[in-house]
Amino acid sequence: MINFKQISVQKKANALGFLAVGLSAVAQFVLAPVIKFYIGAEGLGMWHLLFQTFTYLQIVDLGLSNGIIRELAAAKVRGAKYFSDTVATAMRAFTWVGMAFAGLGGITCFLLPCFIDLPLTLRKSFLIALILFSCWGFFRYRYAIHFISLYATNRIDIFNALNLLLGPGRPLMGMVFLTLKLGLPGVAIGYILVEAIVRAIALKIQKLPLASGCYDHKQFIKMFVFGGTTSVVSLSTLLIFFSSSFIIGWRVGVIKIAIYQSSIALLFLIHRFAITPFSNLLPEFIRYCETGDIFYMLKKKGLYCHSIVMLATFISLVIAAFINKLFVTLWLGEEFFAGYHFTVVYSFFILLSVARHNGYIMYQAIDYLKPMLICHLIQIPINLCLSLILLDKFGLIGIAYAYLLSSLPLIIISQLVFIRIPEKHFRNMIKSQA
Repeated sequence: MINFKQISVQKKANALGFLAVGLSAVAQFVLAPVIKFYIGAEGLGMWHLLFQTFTYLQIVDLGLSNGIIRELAAAKVRGAKYFSDTVATAMRAFTWVGMAFAGLGGITCFLLPCFIDLPLTLRKSFLIALILFSCWGFFRYRYAIHFISLYATNRIDIFNALNLLLGPGRPLMGMVFLTLKLGLPGVAIGYILVEAIVRAIALKIQKLPLASGCYDHKQFIKMFVFGGTTSVVSLSTLLIFFSSSFIIGWRVGVIKIAIYQSSIALLFLIHRFAITPFSNLLPEFIRYCETGDIFYMLKKKGLYCHSIVMLATFISLVIAAFINKLFVTLWLGEEFFAGYHFTVVYSFFILLSVARHNGYIMYQAIDYLKPMLICHLIQIPINLCLSLILLDKFGLIGIAYAYLLSSLPLIIISQLVFIRIPEKHFRNMIKSQA
């Protein structure tokens, strides 16, 4: 039976999610020329490198965040005691991750300058900003459970409302500190401050049974095993979207990073919009699987939403491909546009990436990530090799082709779940729960 109240929540969640992505993009678009004005084109390239380093450091959680989300979502169905133990276990796991994040960030401060030629005038501010992000990493994870649990317990509308503050708030607050002539450390402080505020709000509004639960090592192992699988997927996704800055900075310099990131900004924005609906549906799909009585509805609803999302994404990317040069020219200047050929290839890659994401969400819901895991393990080395070879031979357009070609097998596997969900695996899962 359809839960109309739940449909209302999903509609609010999608609306808030789209608004958060849109306002965040506007804030990022405003931040870029401000950075260029205060610290130049090299500074803009350095900011992209800094933020993507911060993003890469999040690999240190080894997918535990995904494992925790799934366990919390399932725990709501299995009873109060199970839920409280899951919360306690997640708290300890996040504490360990925060400590690892801070340590790895410190190591990165020493290693990164050895591989990328950082401009001398910006090297000190870059390293200070990276140290700030590294120190914040411990607290970022230590107090993440309340924020994460909003998503896991299907309070998606509230979760996205906080993202509405987080998304545009970080670049805007970073801009405020930048105007105080604090450089890259100022932007980092702005990002950290807003993330801290969001976590403090989540702590107030999401009540969790912190005192009544006990750490359960079996639950931790379960989180770690599921998360370990998704960590490979997360690593591959990061390589697809964010390794470019490191490779480009290493091979051709930080100015080219700014050109690349400016040229994909509008296309990547469409990607962020397009993955929002399926991301919001994950907790609901997990509960369908936990109850075991809406298998065909899960498949039907998933395929219907997938078709709508792909059609809307295709239309949006066609429009974006036509206006991308004008957009980049008005935003930062024509010299930051990588070309129409690059735009078309990267747009096609974005379209396929949205399809992959939707399939990945379905595989997560049924807890059957083996096919995606195998494909991602194959994709990672192919992606890196092609990126290095094609960048040297063809320039930035080579990066776009490398990502497109290396992702094709994964795209095919991700779509099989919409054609035939592995019913044998699904029935075994329900049998084991019973």
